[in-house]
Amino acid sequence: MSNEADYKLEFICGAYEDDIVLIKFDEIFYIETSQRKLFIQTETRRYRSNKSLEFYDKKLSGYGFFRSHKSYLVNLNKLKGFSPRINYTYDMYFEAIEDVIPLSRHKLKQLKTSLNID
Repeated sequence: MSNEADYKLEFICGAYEDDIVLIKFDEIFYIETSQRKLFIQTETRRYRSNKSLEFYDKKLSGYGFFRSHKSYLVNLNKLKGFSPRINYTYDMYFEAIEDVIPLSRHKLKQLKTSLNID
C-alpha cells in the first residue's frame, strides 16, 4: 500500500498576518524571492512562504508556471505580454495587476518555445 494520495491538490499554503491560507494555483500571478524571503502574489494579496523557489518550481511544473529569472516564477496563464528593456532583458506584464517582472535574456528563447512563438 502506498503512502501517497491518489489525487493531486492544486493549491499551496501561504501566510498572511497570522493566518495560513490555501492559494489555488490559478490565483497565483508570480512567486518571488527577495532578501532570503519568499512571497506569493495574487491579484489582491501578497503572501509569505517558508519554502524555496526551487520547491515551487518543481511543484508547479506542468501547471503553466515559468522560471523567468533566478528570483521569479511566473504563471504564464496570467501573462499579458512582454517587451524589450535594456541589455537584452525584457519586462513581463500581467492582465489584472500592474507589477512588472523581469525576464532574463537567458530565458527568452525558453519562454518563446513555451509560448510557441517563432
